[in-house]
Amino acid sequence: MNKYILPNRNTARLLKVDVDTEDIDVIDYSTSNINWMYIIPEDGEFKNAKTGKITKVKKYDVVIQFYTKDYTSTDAIVIHNKEWATRIKEMEKEGNKKCTDPANLCSDCESCGTCEG
Repeated sequence: MNKYILPNRNTARLLKVDVDTEDIDVIDYSTSNINWMYIIPEDGEFKNAKTGKITKVKKYDVVIQFYTKDYTSTDAIVIHNKEWATRIKEMEKEGNKKCTDPANLCSDCESCGTCEG
């Protein structure tokens, strides 16, 4: 059996551990080319106008729109995963909080816009 471990440090690597052989491999990250993400607010249909593909969607599905190297593609996929949508909303909420603790103020408050200091 394999275990996949995200190390407790700032890294773009995922570890794969074979628990039977104790072999450890590094899983490299994949570039995403994600342009936009949308969380579907209620059940319905998603139509990609470029491809004509229609996909049934439910509340909290995530639509991810990709771009290509020439920034012309509007390819998109639908991810049916409420947990992912919930996490995205939590991250947005956390990112929108204003920092009021002087000990936690960043050194570049003007450009990030999240500090009140």
